[in-house]
Amino acid sequence: MSRILFVESWTELGGGQRLMLDLVEHLSGRGHICAVAFPGAGPVRELLQKRDVETFEYALPALPAGSKTLLDRARFLAGARGSAASLWEIGRGFGADLLFCMGGRPALTAALAARRLHVPMVCSVQLIYRGSERRLLGWCFGRPEVAAVTFCSTSAAAPFRPLDGKAKLVPNWVSPAFLDAPLRGRVDPESIVVGVLGRISRTKGQRLFLEALLPLLEDDPRLRLAIGGASDFEDPSEERLLGRLIEQSGHADRVLFGGAVDALAFLDSLDVLVVPSLWEEPFGLVAVEGMARSLPVVATRSGALPEVVDHATTGFVVGRDPAELRATVARLVGDPELRRALGESGRRRVEDFFGPGRQLPVVATLVERALAA
Repeated sequence: MSRILFVESWTELGGGQRLMLDLVEHLSGRGHICAVAFPGAGPVRELLQKRDVETFEYALPALPAGSKTLLDRARFLAGARGSAASLWEIGRGFGADLLFCMGGRPALTAALAARRLHVPMVCSVQLIYRGSERRLLGWCFGRPEVAAVTFCSTSAAAPFRPLDGKAKLVPNWVSPAFLDAPLRGRVDPESIVVGVLGRISRTKGQRLFLEALLPLLEDDPRLRLAIGGASDFEDPSEERLLGRLIEQSGHADRVLFGGAVDALAFLDSLDVLVVPSLWEEPFGLVAVEGMARSLPVVATRSGALPEVVDHATTGFVVGRDPAELRATVARLVGDPELRRALGESGRRRVEDFFGPGRQLPVVATLVERALAA
């Protein structure tokens, strides 16, 4: 029975945190004792405590979201040694046999702590890193304490090749609820609802979604648009801007814009899911969640999204162009048989490639090999 200490950098419930929760449950089911270190309090920590999973708080240097200045990076590096010392204290008290680092931000802290604890480390990479961040992480991943590094997509892995056999492609998986929960009945089966789900952010593309699709409301009275998600911590003004665009369209009564939502219920209210990302999406878990709910997915050609959405089979991959997005969604709105066929193919693709039963044992095997080495 081994003791595994997860190292998190975020306490809100996002896609990466859902993956961590699944990993903790799976590894606990295999007989390991898991605990999680967080840089503060938050909903995920509270959720784990309710599940009787031990949690700790360590000092992670502050790093602003979005672009970072040279001074931001210098302060982060200056705080890494103290951060590692606090994590070492936690690891020593918990009796950790392995550190599992969730994401790149705490990687330096975790690598330094693992070296001092004389235990192996596994790291999960969920972003596409470039420049100085890539170089720093490359140094971390090259340390002898780091036994394995999992990458959520080939787009995320490409900047780090080769890693002397440590790198493993492990696509993100959909949480079991998205596969197991029965489909909920539509509130208004006479309407056609096209939606986008994710935190409100300029990079997530809700503005592109509205620019492309608000004109379609003029032509089809059945059509409804839905935006699910809360304001982004990087730019809270984006939500206000989207609200103004909706009001100015003259169709505010046909656009659902209600802030934070239950992801499963929201997806089940849709006929088409749009993933209009403008940044280089490292994976695109929401696309997989939509396919798990038998939805056709229209995604922009951003980062790893073309790896997830099989073009013309489970949905469509389009440019970051309002006219192209509008034409593609209009085609789906007008063709229920195409929506059904793409949705069924998407569901099969998730079951074949992105199911927890396929990916969780892969990660567990990497952990157990590191423990046995």
